[in-house]
Amino acid sequence: MNGYTYFPHEYLSQDFYLIPQEEIPIQTEFTIHLCIFSIKTNISQIKYSNMSIYKERIPYLSFHLEKQNDEYSFPTIQKYLFTTYEQFTSDCYLHLIKIYGLEQSSPEPISSSTPKGREDTTESASSSPLLGFFIHDHQIVFMVDYDQLIVPFNKPKELPPTQKPAIVDEFMRVRKIHSTPISKYACDAITLNIFARTIYHNGVAAPYPIRFYHAILSTDESSPSNEGTLENVLESDVWQYNRETSLITNEQTSEHPIFGQLYLFTDEPVVQGTDELYLRYACYLSKARYFDDVQKELNAELPAKTSQRIREERLIPKIVEYIKRVNLELGTVKEYKPPDHEKTAEEYEMELIEMLSDISTIHFLIDGMNVCGLKYNVQFAHY
Repeated sequence: MNGYTYFPHEYLSQDFYLIPQEEIPIQTEFTIHLCIFSIKTNISQIKYSNMSIYKERIPYLSFHLEKQNDEYSFPTIQKYLFTTYEQFTSDCYLHLIKIYGLEQSSPEPISSSTPKGREDTTESASSSPLLGFFIHDHQIVFMVDYDQLIVPFNKPKELPPTQKPAIVDEFMRVRKIHSTPISKYACDAITLNIFARTIYHNGVAAPYPIRFYHAILSTDESSPSNEGTLENVLESDVWQYNRETSLITNEQTSEHPIFGQLYLFTDEPVVQGTDELYLRYACYLSKARYFDDVQKELNAELPAKTSQRIREERLIPKIVEYIKRVNLELGTVKEYKPPDHEKTAEEYEMELIEMLSDISTIHFLIDGMNVCGLKYNVQFAHY
C-alpha cells in the first residue's frame, strides 16, 4: 500500500485561542462532536492500461456514528466548558474509553503546537488517535483515529451496539444508514468540508466507494424476465449463510444468462419498507457499463412474426453503434473499422458480449430493479 494523507496539517487546529471569537466564544459551554474514523484498505479499483487489467488498492474512510433520537450522528460531549487544550484532550480520551470499553485511564500526551493529520506510508504512521479539530456551524468537530485509539489495548475492531459505520457515500448521497437518517449536522460536516471526506493517495484525491447491498439471484422460472429472483442478505443471517455455502466470506456469485458469474448488488434493498438490516458493502465501480438490451428493445418495436431479414436489418445498426461506443470508451481502438465480411446479428451480439466480458462493472435490470454486477471480489468489502 502506497502512502496516503488524510487531513493536511494546516487544516486541523490544536489551539482554542486561535478560534475567532465570532466562531465560538471562549469560556462558554459548547458541544464537542467526536468524528471517529477508520481508514480501510481492503478493496481495490480495477484499472485499464494498454489493453490490460490490473488492481490497485485504494484507501477509503469509514466513520463511526451513534444512534441518538432516531437518527445517526457523531458521539457528542454536551455542555463542555473549555479550560486548556491538554485538559480537553484528556476529557475526550476518557469519553472514548467509556464508549469502547477500554481500560487505559490517561491519554498519551500530544503537542498543542503541531497539529497532526493522518499520514500513512510504508515507513511510518501517526501514533496519536487525537488529531485535532475543525469548526463547522459554530461547533467543534474533533477528529479521532479509531485505528490508533485501540492499538495500545490490543482490542478487536468491534463497535458497540449503538454505533454503526458509515462511508462517505452515505453522507453525501444516501444520507441514511439502512432506513434511519443521518443527522443533517453530520452530513453537512462531512459533505461541506472537502478535507473531512477526502484521502489523498499518492498526491491525488482517492475516489469514494459506493454503498450497495449484496444480492443473490436464485433460479425462478416464474420470474417475468426468466432471469431469477433477487434476494438481499441479512446481517442476522451472515453466519447461517456461511455455513450453508461453506464460504469463508459472505459473498457468492450468481449466474447471469448473458454475463455469466457475477457478484450482484442493489442500490436499495429489493424488499422496501421493512426494518430488516441487510449487509452493506463499499464497492468500487471500475469502467462501468450500462448494458442496453438491444434485442429486447427490438422485440418491443417489431411484431413477433417479423421476418429474420427485417429483424436483422433493424438490429445490426443498433449493435454496431453500441460496439462503436464501447470501443471508444475502453480505448481499444481509435476508430471503428467495418468487418471484412458482412456479419449476422448473432455474430455482432457475440462480439458485443465478448467486449463486455473485459469490463469489471456492468449495470442492468432484473425485474425492474437496477442491479450492479461486479466481476472481482477485490472490488468490494462489507463494512
